[in-house]
Amino acid sequence: MTCAFQPIVSAVQRNIVGHEALLRARRSDGTIVTAAQLLSAAKVLDKLVQLDVQARITALEEFATHKLEGLVFVNFTPTAVYDPKTCLQSTWNAARRYGIDPRRVVFEVIESESLPNLKHVHDVLAAYRERGFRVALDDVGSGYSSLAWFSALRPDFVKIDRHLTHGLSAEPIKRAVVTKIVELCRTIGAQVIAEGIETPEDAAAAAEVGVDYLQGYLFGYPRILSETTVPS
Repeated sequence: MTCAFQPIVSAVQRNIVGHEALLRARRSDGTIVTAAQLLSAAKVLDKLVQLDVQARITALEEFATHKLEGLVFVNFTPTAVYDPKTCLQSTWNAARRYGIDPRRVVFEVIESESLPNLKHVHDVLAAYRERGFRVALDDVGSGYSSLAWFSALRPDFVKIDRHLTHGLSAEPIKRAVVTKIVELCRTIGAQVIAEGIETPEDAAAAAEVGVDYLQGYLFGYPRILSETTVPS
């Protein structure tokens, strides 16, 4: 098991402020297994809990090993967490073992119709926040948006899905929607990350409407260590 890291940059200064850790695995023949394939196999084998824990530990280990700076964004599956305290301990131990300040670790929760129990998700994340970890609401605008997510999870970061950011500079409706999301995030004290940025024009448009950070192929493909870049 390994991770590909994709940079996240400041919308104004364009300096790197962190990286998203994207789960990968390597077969015995050297070919790469994607996160979607790993999740699919884990569901079939009823191993989601084990995969979720190992994925977080791997992300923190490689982030520290390669001395990456800034924040590390780690995808998080609350439905795989049946006991917040037990799950928290393994992550907390990994952060201490690799010398990572918990305030640099941001767990990304995917906004999805498959997570109806927002109270459980809130309780899981509350346990993490008590130790200093932070929370991002991922893929906002991908199809299941609900204001309930904002109030229940109270995210520190909100990541706007590429379906809203792709072509942002040329599509007034997308620009209006993103502007309103930014305004809402300002109200709740969350910082905004625009995903899927591939052109200088879209990057400039995102900065103009107040987005804080940018992520996308314009600034770097996900990379496994020093290997050739690979799509996410």
